[in-house]
Amino acid sequence: QKQKKTRRRTSLDEEPLWLTQLKKSHRRRSRRSNTSSSLQDLAQIILSNRPVLFITGAGLSAASGIRPFRGANGIWSEVIWKMSTREEFRKDPLEWYNSFWLKYFPPYAYGEFFEPNEGHEAISMLSNVPGANIKVITQNVDGLHSMTKTTWNHERKLIEAHGRLGLYKCIPESDSDTDSDSD
Repeated sequence: QKQKKTRRRTSLDEEPLWLTQLKKSHRRRSRRSNTSSSLQDLAQIILSNRPVLFITGAGLSAASGIRPFRGANGIWSEVIWKMSTREEFRKDPLEWYNSFWLKYFPPYAYGEFFEPNEGHEAISMLSNVPGANIKVITQNVDGLHSMTKTTWNHERKLIEAHGRLGLYKCIPESDSDTDSDSD
């Protein structure tokens, strides 16, 4: 009987780890029907040094077990929106912190119980591709983008649009009618 000869793959034949990771994290709910083609297109864009912007939100961190704010099982389905306002905080900061903030955003939970998933890892790997011009904007406050196993320059490449749990600032006694940073 003839045995099939299998060619041993060399490192030159293998696809880059970041592309493998990206394929693993890509969900079946792709907007394009040809997932392979869209990933190849993305790879071409990244390798050509064209600017790439990843915008991430609750869907990415939900795969790590973090509850989203919206939806049937979202935090807002349990909490009245009113409770999350500065006005409620100003009424009684200690009560607000103990009854609302600690219940839904315990300080120990995010680094201890939740870890970045393959999607976070893929983005961090992609940002390390030589010559890649990648930025990430996230709406998530969980900090998982900066906790990946893959070291990447998240200080320069990551924008956390709503801040991050654990980063706090003082707020003024009253809010202005603008969206300035001083509010």
